[in-house]
Amino acid sequence: MEDTGFSKWLKAFMKQHKIRQYQLADRAGVHDNIIQGYRSGRNMPNLYNAAIVATALQQLTGISRAQILDLMAAAALQD
Repeated sequence: MEDTGFSKWLKAFMKQHKIRQYQLADRAGVHDNIIQGYRSGRNMPNLYNAAIVATALQQLTGISRAQILDLMAAAALQD
């Protein structure tokens, strides 16, 4: 599967903030395979799941959820 703008962004964001896949999955309340699918570009989150992931990233980084959602949207529009 080819990387998407969103998957590239998610990988870079997680690396920058030293977030492991299992940490994000646990905080978001989803299985690791869901996050792996987003990171690989195999799957894209729907709006509901994007909000869940953004909330989890907010909790892990302290960055506002609105800012994370803006970054997610900008990355997704690169596809």
